Amino acid sequence: LLGHTAGVAPFGNDGEAVPLFSQLVVEGPRQWSIPEILDRTRDLPPAGPPGTAAYTNLGYVLVGAVVEEVTGQPLATV
Repeated sequence: LLGHTAGVAPFGNDGEAVPLFSQLVVEGPRQWSIPEILDRTRDLPPAGPPGTAAYTNLGYVLVGAVVEEVTGQPLATV
């Protein structure tokens, strides 16, 4: 995920995810939780198959989700 080769959907970069990313920013000056972002991005098409090099902010969100799941703590605490 951190190598940007997982092929996950582009989010906050370019393509069809830009309106969604902008909506999250515009909807309110608050911190979105990882589950909220994952819920909103669940149906976005992948950037490509695994192994495809494509920078995407969603990879960072997914790493955060893994950290929270493994540690049982919010990412901000970890």
